[in-house]
Amino acid sequence: MDPYAEARRRKTGDQARDGFAELRAEGTGGSWEKQKRALWPARLAVAAEWPDDEITAELVATAEAIGRGREAGRWAQKTLAEARRRGPADLAGLTREERAAIAAGGAPPPPRRRARTAPRPEPPPDPVKRPELVVELLRRCVPPAEDPEARAWLKSRSIPAGLPLPFHVLPHDLDGIPGWARRLRDRGYRALFPLWDHQGYVRSVVARPLGKGKPLAVAGFDRRLLVLANDAAVRVLRGAAPVEPVAFVVEGEPDWLTFTAAFPTLPVLGVGSGAWKPSGKPGSAFAERFPTGMSWWIGTDDNEAGDRYASDVAATLYRPAEVWRARVRRLAEARGAQLDEKCPDWNDALQAGVFTADHDSMIDALNDSAMPFAEDPEHG
Repeated sequence: MDPYAEARRRKTGDQARDGFAELRAEGTGGSWEKQKRALWPARLAVAAEWPDDEITAELVATAEAIGRGREAGRWAQKTLAEARRRGPADLAGLTREERAAIAAGGAPPPPRRRARTAPRPEPPPDPVKRPELVVELLRRCVPPAEDPEARAWLKSRSIPAGLPLPFHVLPHDLDGIPGWARRLRDRGYRALFPLWDHQGYVRSVVARPLGKGKPLAVAGFDRRLLVLANDAAVRVLRGAAPVEPVAFVVEGEPDWLTFTAAFPTLPVLGVGSGAWKPSGKPGSAFAERFPTGMSWWIGTDDNEAGDRYASDVAATLYRPAEVWRARVRRLAEARGAQLDEKCPDWNDALQAGVFTADHDSMIDALNDSAMPFAEDPEHG
């Protein structure tokens, strides 16, 4: 066996072991970023020809140390598979002293390890992710009814522009705003929608252009376990009783605005991927803020993803409760309307004139589109 290659493999293995130990020493906090960083020592271990069970054991121990213990085994297998897919890292090089020791017939000197007397301190929180800065920025924005571009966008969506709708618009001339907000504004993403946690506090934000275009997940902000919430929904999340035992759950900003315009005094929640989790998981905390005996109208998109979100919501609702699945395709069929086959939503139907964004028209539309959740063919 080539003694130089063997020494390089041994040195690479030491580097892998040091890499895992360094991540474990940092402790919990920032676990998602640390999980990504664990891929490098895993690739070093592959290069050092460690057996799979040894690499897996190191990955499991690392996951437990950084606070991901519940999914440690699955994540370890996934990380090892990714390390093998990407290929082994390059073997460590040898210093002149190490090569000289091998040439003289002896073992290379042990590698010099970096001393670590205490865990590395956690970095200061990223100011982009601080909710209080988001709240301060939203306070400095203008209501959509006061911005000509926002009114034009709402009109293009067939949503009444004069209503006090609960989103915010970045002014063109606002000074002293964070760099991320300035970049959003310069790209046309001036509409800011606050995202709320289950206790009724703003934790994040999502941006949309005032025109054609998709919503943008702002860098540094999370959307998981957070929802869009109109004023009535925020009051319930903060502990107030609903005015009426009725609540709506829809998907996406345009549909949320459509329902909010029609039902300003009733809770309207907007969900997306990861917002509302099945019973027993943290996202189900939203359901716990509402009393029993509610009538829930779930109007997520009429597609596979929308059905999945609807199932997640329905699984958490306290019984007794009336749970209705409202489908825009069913509404279109009942009224003989033609909608986009790809992914029709409520705002599409509103723009097509299938109904109008007022209380009575919306009630009729829901009655024509809904059936008990348990009887819906996609959920029953």
